Amino acid sequence: MTTPKQKSCLSKEFRKLKKKKTMGQKQKVAIALSVCKVSKNKIGSTNESEIKKLRDKKEKLIFQFDELAKVKKKLYSNIDISKPKSIDEKELDIKLNKIASEIMNTIVLEGKLLKK
Repeated sequence: MTTPKQKSCLSKEFRKLKKKKTMGQKQKVAIALSVCKVSKNKIGSTNESEIKKLRDKKEKLIFQFDELAKVKKKLYSNIDISKPKSIDEKELDIKLNKIASEIMNTIVLEGKLLKK
């Protein structure tokens, strides 16, 4: 990932190079990267690998959530509101809420990485 200092350097270099009409876009990018000492491979590749890991984690969590939801539906489909929830049902609800929270956190992190 690029540091804030490198990002500011890149933006300054791009502003300078924007005025030069004779150079192509790829040349301008190469010059800006070399001036700011930023490796071309490090830009984006780190984000892409992190995004892939987050997506894999999200898929696993969704699968777990679906399985637990099926179990809850199977075990506790006949609700009697006159009786309180059993301890097992409460624990299952807590697990489902934790997994749902983790799914939301991974979605938020993925969104932040995609914006970069």
